[in-house]
Amino acid sequence: MKRVLAIALLSLSSTITYAGDASGAGKITMLNIPATGDFVAIKFSQDIKNQGCGDNTMYLLETPADGSADQAYSALLSAYMAKTTVSFWISGCTTVEPWGKTWPKVFDVYLH
Repeated sequence: MKRVLAIALLSLSSTITYAGDASGAGKITMLNIPATGDFVAIKFSQDIKNQGCGDNTMYLLETPADGSADQAYSALLSAYMAKTTVSFWISGCTTVEPWGKTWPKVFDVYLH
């Protein structure tokens, strides 16, 4: 019984930890690409879906040096330049803390 309860609690905590939300479709209104940093800040035409983060004025895409976010970064630049409608899958808060805060973290970029 204790084992079943432990598994159920772990499943519940995993669901809560990785719960996400769709941003809704809109336009990128501003990209902040710092010269030194491992993120891109994204201002968006739709309300920002806060995930319990320190700030909800923009989304952040983490861009680690390993290149794992290069495709998403390219999609953001293309969508911004072309004024294309986009949406994001967001989940949780960023691990980087630019300006002393965390923001909702972008996991996927969808071009419409």
